[in-house]
Amino acid sequence: MFAFFDNSQFPKIYITFNSNITNESWKQFTDKWLSYDKNKIPYTFIINTDGLGISLIKYTQKIAMFIKGLKKKKLKNNDVFLSKSIIICKNT
Repeated sequence: MFAFFDNSQFPKIYITFNSNITNESWKQFTDKWLSYDKNKIPYTFIINTDGLGISLIKYTQKIAMFIKGLKKKKLKNNDVFLSKSIIICKNT
């Protein structure tokens, strides 16, 4: 998988990436993300995009769109426990 989840400081979950992104690994990433809602405990994602390399813009946008979908789902079903997400992008 191209994303690594560190939940050792839960409810803060730190996410880092490598550049081995495929459609399958993107699905694994979103499935892992959604699995945190099963705990029904609010959590925060701190996403460090350094490892995305040249795919930074594409996948940062996909992450933003995924979060937007979660916000809609939360309003409709009240079953999303992501309290906030912080995306860290280097300015180079």
